[in-house]
Formats: sequence, structure tokens, C-alpha cells
Amino acid sequence: MHTNDFPMIPPEEAARIVLENVPEWSPRKAPLDEALGLTLAEEVTSPMDIPQIPAATVDGFAVISSDDSPVRRLVGEQLAGHYDPDLTVVPGTAASITTGGLLPKGADAVIMLEDVEEKDGTIRLLHPIAKGANFRKVGQDLSVGETVLPAGAVIGPPELGLLASIGMTEISVYPRPRVAVLSTGDEVRPLGTPLEPGQLWDSNRHAILAEVAACGARGVDTGLVPDDESVLRARLRDALDNADVIITTGGASAGKKDLLKPLLAEWGTIHFGRVFQKPGKPMTFAVVDGKPVFTLPGNPVSSLVSFELYIRPFLYKMLHRPLWRPHVQAIVEHEVKHANDRIEFVRAVIRREGDHYTARTTGLQASSRIESMVGANALLRIPPADEPLPAGSTVKAILLRCESVEGY
Repeated sequence: MHTNDFPMIPPEEAARIVLENVPEWSPRKAPLDEALGLTLAEEVTSPMDIPQIPAATVDGFAVISSDDSPVRRLVGEQLAGHYDPDLTVVPGTAASITTGGLLPKGADAVIMLEDVEEKDGTIRLLHPIAKGANFRKVGQDLSVGETVLPAGAVIGPPELGLLASIGMTEISVYPRPRVAVLSTGDEVRPLGTPLEPGQLWDSNRHAILAEVAACGARGVDTGLVPDDESVLRARLRDALDNADVIITTGGASAGKKDLLKPLLAEWGTIHFGRVFQKPGKPMTFAVVDGKPVFTLPGNPVSSLVSFELYIRPFLYKMLHRPLWRPHVQAIVEHEVKHANDRIEFVRAVIRREGDHYTARTTGLQASSRIESMVGANALLRIPPADEPLPAGSTVKAILLRCESVEGY
């Protein structure tokens, strides 16, 4: 089976096909400390009031706000984490209290240390204090039965801390898929080994594993596979048996050693084998034994752009996260040479300039030049045309890293 046996389909159709084949997974319970980046499958409500007893928000003294005694005798202290249920404040008295300490009985305000004069076991207030000052009321942070997080919330560090604050040890989430990543090709060598003429170090596998981790999935390093059909069969079968999604790089084009497409056609269904885009035309998507298999081109930029356009949304849909990057219209600052036979996704740096965005490419856009991805915060979607795109033209830009676009 030759790559050219497949029709070249538009990127939008390829994305639609990929997302139509995302498997439906049931939610599972996961330990809280393993839930970072996962999506809640059900609403979480608070089992308690927080705080359950009024708690000080400053270091100072618990007092009665209406007490007009000029000097108040200290009758004890309330330290954070230690509660004396017998400690009571009455007119003419006060209690020392630390931040987080629980308000003693009778007190209805906390005055800060710097607002009193303390001497010989007594305090003198330097100004009046309002009722309710400087403490958290019962249920102020959360009340019993209140929604803590809705179903569909993505667990980040603040969400994880919030769930810990109500004592959650495990939560119902959509599980993290295992994604096997393997590189193919006799010319590809592992890091740390010397290179012979015509060989190159395996950058794709490391970059794609990093992309998988950044999506919140669990990467499974399946290593390097030479251009040997029997070895490829064994390694791909092992990946199918031990992972939920398989990603290969290399072996997707039309060369004599490009063995993957015939094997995928033999074992499963190839949904598409070419995409009307540059870079990444040989991008292939198949389903084997009910498991998705993505075969990415061997050129580093082709594999990373294809991952961004198809695999990241696929994994996000599995994880029940929002699928799409933001799009903006950007004005190119200089002439942009591009493909005349396919849609080209040009790597660029987007900046906010007043009420519009400007774009400058990252230099030479060769699909082998991974440096063109470094520093890029956008992909410019440029339709095919015989002439370069003139400076000042407006193009659609897919934002990769919104935090690097000033003013976005």
C-alpha cells in the first residue's frame, strides 16, 4: 500500500474523523494526589462548614466589641490548631489569639496586636473595634452542601488544594490514557550513541512524549524500531496490548522502508493517509483492535504540528477538557513565502499591538528545522497561492501559548 493510494483530505475533515473516533471511557476513582490535570466527572459538595467555629484572621486579642472597659485582663490564649472549649471572654477581659485560632466563647471581634498596649497581663485598646472584625464566620469559606467544584472542572493546583481542604482523598475523574510513543527508521539513533554519516539522533520520541505529558496523558516510551517488518510487527503489537493510544513517528510516507501503512491496513482500518497541509501531508490515522493509531511524519516539525492539530484535541476529548485553541486574526509584518499546493501552517510569534495582533514568522519553515517551533506561540493558517503573502495581510492564527501574547 502506497501513500499516494489515499486521497488528500482537508485538515478540518481530518480533525472531524479523528474526534469521531475518540473512545468513550467511564469515570474512575483516582487518589487526589494523582488527579492533577484530570477532569471531574461529578459535582463535589462540601461535607462541612468551613470554618466550623469562627477563626481569627490576624494575630491579636479576642474581645467583646461593646465592652467599654478601659483595661481588659487577659484570661488565656487561643492558638491555631489548639482549642480550649472552656475559655470564655466576659466584659473586662480579653484572650490572646493567633491567626487561625478559634474564637473563644463570648468574644465577637479580634483586635490586632499593633492596636493595643499590652502590660502586666492586661491590654488597653487604642481605638474602638467593630463587631465581627478580623475573624472568619462559620461557613464563610464554604457552607455544608455548597458546590465546591462542578462536574467538568479541570483539576489544577488550586482545585486540588480546595478538595484537600474538605478532606477529599479520592475523586471521580475521567482517567488518564496511556499513550505509547515509538520512533521508526534505521537512520534514527538513541541519544548518547555516536552517529554515522546519514544518521540522526531521535528527537521526535522525546518531543512527542513531552507533548503527551503536557496534555495530561501518561506517556509510554516504546523506544526505537528499525526498518524491519518482523520487529515492527512485534513492537506495534506490544504497544496495542499495553496502551490506549499509539503514536508512531516516521515510516508514514512513500519510501521503500515505510512499512506502517500496509501493516495498519492489514490489522485494522485506515481512516485517512494524507492531509492537504504542510507540514504533515503523510499524517495517517487508523484504528486497530478498537485503539487509535496515529502515524506521524518523521520530520520533527511535521510531527509536532500534526500532534497539535489532531492528537492534542483527541487526547483532550478523552480527558473531557476543552478541545480548541483560541483563534485570532493577525496582520503579518513581512512578506511570507508559503506552499502553493497545500494549506501551510506557518510557525510564528504573535504580539498584541493596540487593538490588533501582529505576526512575524520564526524564520526558515523547513519541516526538518525544529528550531522554527522554538519560541512560536502561534500557527498561521495560510491557504495555497502562487504568490507570497504580502506584508500587511490578515491571516488566521491559532494561538499555542496565550500567556506569551501580551494583552491577550
